[in-house]
Amino acid sequence: MLANIKKNNQMKKLITIAIFIIFLIGNAFGQSNDKIKLYSANELRDDVDSLTKYIEEVHPNAFFKFPKDKFYKKTDSIKSIIDKPMSDFDFYFLVSPLVAKLEDGHTSIQPPVKEYFSTNPVIFPYLLKLSAKEPYLVFDREIAKTMKSKIPHNALIISINDIASNQIINDLANLSSGESKSFRLARINDVFFFYLYGLYGEKSNYTIKYKLNNITETENISCIHLDSLMKMKKRDTSISKENKPKDYSLSINKENKTAIIDFESFNDVKIFKIFIDSAFQQIKENKTENLIIDIRNNGGGNSIIGDEFFQYISHENFMQVAKSKTKNSRLMKEFYKMMFAKTQDSLLLYRLNNPDGLGEFQSDSLIKLRENPLRFSGTIYLLTSTNTFSSAAFFAQCFKYYKMGQIIGEETGGWMVHYGDLVFAKLPNSKLTLSISHTLWYEIGAKENDFHGTIPDINVPSEKALDYTLELIKNQ
Repeated sequence: MLANIKKNNQMKKLITIAIFIIFLIGNAFGQSNDKIKLYSANELRDDVDSLTKYIEEVHPNAFFKFPKDKFYKKTDSIKSIIDKPMSDFDFYFLVSPLVAKLEDGHTSIQPPVKEYFSTNPVIFPYLLKLSAKEPYLVFDREIAKTMKSKIPHNALIISINDIASNQIINDLANLSSGESKSFRLARINDVFFFYLYGLYGEKSNYTIKYKLNNITETENISCIHLDSLMKMKKRDTSISKENKPKDYSLSINKENKTAIIDFESFNDVKIFKIFIDSAFQQIKENKTENLIIDIRNNGGGNSIIGDEFFQYISHENFMQVAKSKTKNSRLMKEFYKMMFAKTQDSLLLYRLNNPDGLGEFQSDSLIKLRENPLRFSGTIYLLTSTNTFSSAAFFAQCFKYYKMGQIIGEETGGWMVHYGDLVFAKLPNSKLTLSISHTLWYEIGAKENDFHGTIPDINVPSEKALDYTLELIKNQ
């Protein structure tokens, strides 16, 4: 059953990525000159009804956070103000706060990025770090490597067009689905330009006030046209790929006998197996005594990578998932039939044969440790933050439950008990895509109502966690 759980997680991520790429690239180029389609008020009110119907049919417990009566009051309020035709773009900004009220990161409306590009395909030229706490907005980098920025890297953004950064963060969080504010912000970071226009209307020019080294400056910036961006991206391919962030890397300090594995993503099982074996070979050869595993910025991926990692640091058999509760429904089975036709995945066929209703699956088989001469026996520290999600959050909870070492940093953004396993459905008129959870996951050691992240042993702001840990090792 655990293997099936992992296959489902992987399938869910592939589906999500595929839909996003279709929206962002395929529709951006294919429909950039099309006239904006408007939907009648009756069609959109029908879509609101379909949205609520789909959520209730598929989700095991949609109103676990936000009461059902309040949800339907907001639904009626939305329907009452739909009194004229509107585009799917405007409709999205009307209904996405409703879905966000459910506080389920996997139950959401996919943003209609195609509509954004169809009107005037220009893009805010910078990527920012969004945070639920101060500093709220920090300049990260240009959207293309060959661009030159007017704003220094790591500058604190005070305001955009006189809208304070904390106000922007609150407005963004209200539009995005997620269990925590940090999760909500992380999932919309790459399409910040879309939300900036949808919320505040400006699309071409922005006035940005920022601070660096206690000096406040103001810059006027122009957005970049999609065609120009794509040309820049082509030039970017000629730049060395050495600067591309690695999913995982190893550094060893021989003086303090400490190794650091910087673990950015749970991607590519085959490459990871090669990396992790080589890493622990070097750790052994250097007689390393302390190991720091850094997953502060790890958004997850394939949990099989976590299982493989534990083969090198765990000293007992383990499991990451304790149990799951899955709701089978007509809509879920229609979606799985479509996916089975495309993938021929036997797991999908297995799900199709289950009766409708709620079923519970217990993970009763531990993953056994294999013989491993490279298994680490020193002191281990795991660094976490509110940006530790999905499979990375599973990893953190498993690490804590089996007492593999100390966790230092912040509570994980991913919760110990959370909903997942996506069913996708299109609203009948606007064709907006709705994703709905139909499984409730329990990480190992989770109690029934543990709707929170894994708590660190030592609570330290994430940006200080590594320095704190190195100092801790130094003073041993």
